Amino acid sequence: MEQSSQANAHQAPQPDRTEKRLSTLEKDKMRLWKMYNDHHAQLDQLTHRLDELNQMQGQQLQSEQQFNQQSGQLHQELKQLSYTLKRTRRLLYLAVILLLLVSISQVDWQPLWHASQQAFSLLQARMAS
Repeated sequence: MEQSSQANAHQAPQPDRTEKRLSTLEKDKMRLWKMYNDHHAQLDQLTHRLDELNQMQGQQLQSEQQFNQQSGQLHQELKQLSYTLKRTRRLLYLAVILLLLVSISQVDWQPLWHASQQAFSLLQARMAS
């Protein structure tokens, strides 16, 4: 019996060792809690940053949609303006042609015809000599 109580005493940890072990475990526990809290804080920061980026991306997407819509509207306006410009140009050409026709009809062609015949004759004479 003495041997068994000596064996138990030998197997039982000494109070000094137990205190050291508990102290070490307590320190480890505190260190792990600090790491957990630090990582949790980092996770919160990253989550907040991700939320900000998602919000920015949403705003950018909305801006792109507005840009595309305005671009489409401007494209339609440009097409309409181009069509109007072509019609205006055609009307302007027609007006110039009509003005020329009116001007031509009011011209006395006899003096012009006579002057052009004289110029042609003079040119022929110079070429002949």
